[in-house]
Amino acid sequence: MTKTIKRIDDQYLVLFDELEEECNNYIRLLKEFKDKNLAQDEYDEKLGEISASMIHLSAHAGNLNDQVMGDDDEGEDLAALGANLENRIRNFYDS
Repeated sequence: MTKTIKRIDDQYLVLFDELEEECNNYIRLLKEFKDKNLAQDEYDEKLGEISASMIHLSAHAGNLNDQVMGDDDEGEDLAALGANLENRIRNFYDS
């Protein structure tokens, strides 16, 4: 017996795209922050940008969760999308 997979609306995929964009921004900032040659003012600036990005990530994730989660079946689809996003982040970080 084949189980029908319920998909989320395309409008929510925009929210995932925005979350992915902010994840990529956070990773980029973190890589720059780890540079041992940063001057103190650059270090402080990057730390502030990372903090702002973390707040932004939290807001995006919270909004996405509030708008998309609702039906237990959708949770399975979200897990697959989350795994895909996690793999993309790892690939970006490893490059």
